[in-house]
Amino acid sequence: MIIIGIMCSTFGTTNGMLLSGPRSIYAASADGTFLKKFARVHPTYRTPSTAILTLGIWGAILTLSGTYEQITAYVVFGSWGFYALTAVSVIVLRRKMPDVPRPYRAWAYPYATLFFVAIAGWFIVNTLVEDTRNAIIGIGLLVISLPFYMAAIRKSRSNPA
Repeated sequence: MIIIGIMCSTFGTTNGMLLSGPRSIYAASADGTFLKKFARVHPTYRTPSTAILTLGIWGAILTLSGTYEQITAYVVFGSWGFYALTAVSVIVLRRKMPDVPRPYRAWAYPYATLFFVAIAGWFIVNTLVEDTRNAIIGIGLLVISLPFYMAAIRKSRSNPA
């Protein structure tokens, strides 16, 4: 039963990532905050085909680059850092813009949000302590991507069309 539960979780996560990952890149490209070529959609299927293909190739490279535990440490470390930053941004934006309409209320706000940030922080610190080498590689991958992102931003601002 545990194995079936793990398989369901893995397939569900994979499905969510396959749907959201390329579309996030597509949306950033369409908004001009990422390379324009990722805003292309397939003429027949109307899917972000360039983004799907690119993420598929990147996923294959990651899959062939190490063990499951190594790849998880790379990705999970960076992901939880961004999850924590996203949660903190909710608090910051609610303080900066207190009069903005809120269509829904978060349960136990801000305590639940702060609890989530604490858990995310624990994941980050635990990964640094328990798997330092792979956590540093994960940080390195994020840092290496910054010049490419900055170049893409510069290019998209100089060529708005």
